Amino acid sequence: VLSDMQGCFEIAPAQGGRKGVCLRQTAVGAPVFWIARGTPLTVVGNPMWDDYTVSSDVLLEDAAWVDLLGHATSVDQGSFAAYHLRLKNDGAWSLMYINDRDSKLAETLASGKTDARAGRWHNLAMRFLGSRITASIDGAVVAQEVVNNRVASGMVGYQVSDWQPAEFANLKISPLSGAFTPLPAVATASSFEPSYEPSRAADRNSATSWHTRYSTPAATLPQWITLDLGGVHTVNRLRYLPRQDGNKNAAIKKY
Repeated sequence: VLSDMQGCFEIAPAQGGRKGVCLRQTAVGAPVFWIARGTPLTVVGNPMWDDYTVSSDVLLEDAAWVDLLGHATSVDQGSFAAYHLRLKNDGAWSLMYINDRDSKLAETLASGKTDARAGRWHNLAMRFLGSRITASIDGAVVAQEVVNNRVASGMVGYQVSDWQPAEFANLKISPLSGAFTPLPAVATASSFEPSYEPSRAADRNSATSWHTRYSTPAATLPQWITLDLGGVHTVNRLRYLPRQDGNKNAAIKKY
């Protein structure tokens, strides 16, 4: 079940020549915001989902753009870090990394133009495999294996331009065959700051992190962290994701 963070996504009769119903963003006026201003956004899934393909049909009514989200991870109340495949009403598209809490972390990874237009149904899709992202529109690949490791896993969702209606249908999430399977790990460390325990380095939540003790008396370098995999395994990959909120503290300097 999709969970609305902003806006109002409701079941409604589909337009644009499509039979049946769709999910429609219906809120056309911004509310009074308690925290940072946003646009209509809804998400579904598990923050631990990593290697998968997500696709959906979309129809822009009056909206300037619609986004299909992947690897969406909460970084604050109602704020997400995610990859966005955006389609505009003039056919322009872009693949972006966006962190709602810090606009300085926004990054356009690829962009271009198609003949897609408002009032017609189009299909958006993203494929995540490790740090590689492939984006497709109407079955045609528009960005091939773009490498970015800002977010290693997360939910899927939709986002719509400033309080305008748009329609969505046929949402599909498919795990990739032979995809990277993380091993469960018990983390221990030489020191840690309360609320930054070593377990947070292996919880697959990009909004948390391990930090050595900085309260008095602060820990001195060198420090270490150990991941116990509980047995003997063949390990072919180690994925390290730096802290995602723009703060450089807690980054591993040498390894």
